[in-house]
Amino acid sequence: MLATQTINNDALWQEADADNRAAKPRSITRSFDSEIAAQTIRGFEYNPFTFRDQWRYLASMFYKAPQGTSLAYKRRYQDGRPDDDISAPEIHNTMLRLYGEALHPCIQEWAIHYIGTTAGVRFNPAIDDPFFAIEGTQFRNAYTPSGIAPSKLATERPPQWQKYLDRLMPRDQLALPHRTTPCYSRCSLRRWWPNAFNTPECHHCFAYSSEGSTEQAKAIGWIKY
Repeated sequence: MLATQTINNDALWQEADADNRAAKPRSITRSFDSEIAAQTIRGFEYNPFTFRDQWRYLASMFYKAPQGTSLAYKRRYQDGRPDDDISAPEIHNTMLRLYGEALHPCIQEWAIHYIGTTAGVRFNPAIDDPFFAIEGTQFRNAYTPSGIAPSKLATERPPQWQKYLDRLMPRDQLALPHRTTPCYSRCSLRRWWPNAFNTPECHHCFAYSSEGSTEQAKAIGWIKY
């Protein structure tokens, strides 16, 4: 009795319990306390934290959307794959497979009542949330955030890229800019670009040459701006 009283007085326990009470579907007319008490008598202990996790999963991974003149159940996935149609019985089965014996009987019974309704699908890349509201109307967000994140900042060019740049602008060879002092080819290109961008009224033309590895094939390219 003392242990139960200590848990019930815990602030986090009270917060989770309050969330569960507030989230009880309005379509369920029976009181939250009476339903929880009935399941406790049957031997299923009420844990507000797992109870909250279960209905939050339902609310975040399933939704209803217009399909013709009726509403269809939809199932979204955390890995970003396209949403699927799903039947109400399969929603109950999905929860049972995921949580097994830990699935609270009230959640199993009320599962489809926790699922929200949407007015359709819209693309909103400004947020990563799967759902968003416009003037109180909820939509499914078609935007999927990128699942690829750089592990570290790149500080060196890829070898193949550097090899190409070295052929285009050899590090040890001079360029002969028109009416200017000879300089390294890459320095010449750095000088030319600012000049081209700062004088958009002029038509600039830049020629470069590159040699093959055997020095037998030569190519001359023109960059016009």
